[in-house]
Amino acid sequence: MLSITTLISTAIILLIFSNFTKIIKFIRRFYLYQKLPGIRIAVSTKFMFKLLKIKENELFDTLQKLFEASTETVSAMMFFRFYTAIMRPKALEKLLTSNVNITKGDQYNAVKKWLNEGLLTSGGEKWRRRRKILTPTFHFKILQDSLHVINRNAQILSEKFSKTGGAIFEIENYVTLCTLDIICETAMGVKLDFQKDKAVEYVQDIKRACQILIKKEVTFWLQSDLIFRFTSYYSELKQIIGRLHAFTDKVIANRKVAFQKLKEQNKLNEDKKRMAFLDCLIDTELKEPGTFTDLDMREEVDTFMFEGHDTTATAITFCLLVLAGEKAVQEKVVEELNRIFGESDRPVTTEDLHEMKYLEMVIKETLRLFPSVPYISRYSTEDLVLEDGTIIPEGTNLGIFIYVTHRHADFYPNPLNFDPERFNEENSKKRIPFSYIPFSAGPRNCIGQKFAMMELKTIISTILRNNRLESVTNWKELKLIPRIVLKPDKPIKIRFFSRKNESVSK
Repeated sequence: MLSITTLISTAIILLIFSNFTKIIKFIRRFYLYQKLPGIRIAVSTKFMFKLLKIKENELFDTLQKLFEASTETVSAMMFFRFYTAIMRPKALEKLLTSNVNITKGDQYNAVKKWLNEGLLTSGGEKWRRRRKILTPTFHFKILQDSLHVINRNAQILSEKFSKTGGAIFEIENYVTLCTLDIICETAMGVKLDFQKDKAVEYVQDIKRACQILIKKEVTFWLQSDLIFRFTSYYSELKQIIGRLHAFTDKVIANRKVAFQKLKEQNKLNEDKKRMAFLDCLIDTELKEPGTFTDLDMREEVDTFMFEGHDTTATAITFCLLVLAGEKAVQEKVVEELNRIFGESDRPVTTEDLHEMKYLEMVIKETLRLFPSVPYISRYSTEDLVLEDGTIIPEGTNLGIFIYVTHRHADFYPNPLNFDPERFNEENSKKRIPFSYIPFSAGPRNCIGQKFAMMELKTIISTILRNNRLESVTNWKELKLIPRIVLKPDKPIKIRFFSRKNESVSK
């Protein structure tokens, strides 16, 4: 039997060895960090306070200038943690195509308070298993089956815009409620009709949660959970997350009841390639108990409810804004739609979506200038060796500023010009791989990107078939603010004129 002295000695040796290993790893990281090409930021108290003085709507411009000054990477060491931001396509390709460095960066830790470890934030084997289970829920057959829901909600939104009669109109909240209705009915199987209530608490809670979580992330002393707990932000966030989780639990409970009824009536399609997202989770849990507990379901539903409506709403909002300001582009899209639909007011079909070539180019150019998710990150679990032999050591938080890469003059001449022809067939073939990544890329790319493009095309085409758009907010002067999803610093305002009313008056 070990004596107390031996036990204590062993514990001390293990503690020293453990810390020694950490010290060696830190020294190696620091050595490799010093050799990284590009800009290395000296993080000091003065630098921290300088960051705090930057206005929220000036942060993206500041980052843009910083990256334009560097040809390679921008790195910093803060509180013994290493951060390296990369923007070069070849480096991005190395990182995003890796099957090893798939763990999300430390910056996602704050979001986990709300989303826990769903598909967005999980890593390792948990992520691989979830991704494999969920991928079939975005099968083309399910997309086809969802189109009638998208059409119906797009028509409701379009009619709301038509009824404004050319008045100055703030659009973001209305678009958000439309995409929320769509994700609830298509992916969750629950029809909630949010568009009938423009003051939905759920939407407001998401906005405020994102504001607080970003505030926590960009304010260095709030990154400490211990300090954060003593702020008013903590108690407010706790209440908001409680409401968001309660809402999600209600969605899951309602669908479980409906799922069981369909099963009893033999009306349930058990082909996983035709099973909606939440049904797939419920079915998997019934067949393999413990695979998707109520908590597991909630973290995935929270993730898809948020990611599935807010990113799409943002893309639609910015696209309508640009179309309102670029009359020639708007007219060209309308010409294409007239060729497809003629004078018919029929719903959009999958065949129509394939014909919307120019509209797709417009959407892609919008996502270049206004990527819905402007920033993502990874945590390197092993060294990342770049094309030129540069080693970014394991244990580094790797930042990917999609917004900056998309607006860099090295990849896009006259980057601030809106030019849909960048995405015609010829130019698309010439584009540098990984210089355009609005849906990320590689194994952790956006699982719902085909669904999103279908939704974008359907909603935007429906609005344009029924309305002429005129700008009030100038998209070129718009300032953007850091959120989990890209947001404008002020409400986006547009005038809508019903084409039907205009044709009657003529």
